[in-house]
Amino acid sequence: MTLADDDMKAVCTSYLDCRPKRSSSFSVITPPAGTLARLRMLHAAVGDLPETFGGQAKHIEFARAFEQALILAMAEGVSGGDVRSDTAARQHHEMIVSRFFKVLEAPSLGPFRMQTISDAIGVSGRSLRAACEGQLGISPRQYMLLCRMRLVRSALRQADPEISRVTDIATEFGFWELGRFAVKYRQIFGEMPSATLRGAASQI
Repeated sequence: MTLADDDMKAVCTSYLDCRPKRSSSFSVITPPAGTLARLRMLHAAVGDLPETFGGQAKHIEFARAFEQALILAMAEGVSGGDVRSDTAARQHHEMIVSRFFKVLEAPSLGPFRMQTISDAIGVSGRSLRAACEGQLGISPRQYMLLCRMRLVRSALRQADPEISRVTDIATEFGFWELGRFAVKYRQIFGEMPSATLRGAASQI
């Protein structure tokens, strides 16, 4: 997420009555835990808006309200966070995560195994885990799981509930233990995968 300096200053002044913290060089900001949790929740919700509402005009105002909430949460994180200078180690972690993303985008390497991914990046499994936890806040396995879950959710929303089954879609993305899959899906999205599939009927 990015915001121009002038826009960030205006948001902080208008809503928070403060100035965003700045550094003369690249800096790393750790928002307060509550602010970060709210920002992540809003970011996830906004990511679902295009699929949920499409371009329907009646929901434009709703989307704008989400955008304002996101901007405010970002400003609060910048203003109230702990600012520290970047380090060589952190830059190295950024490079590892960047390579991690590129490996995941390369279909020729699938199915993905951690050792295969580490070898492709050129780092140890421990270094990959440390980089992901430092930059993403979760382990590489957890990140990959979330990515696959979002792919399943998208597929469920696009499927015809009259002819499609959750089992078939889940196994297509590598989820073979369907009980554990359903529990994890509900933890992430707040509903069972069957409910997502049934909801697709209203979008057809």
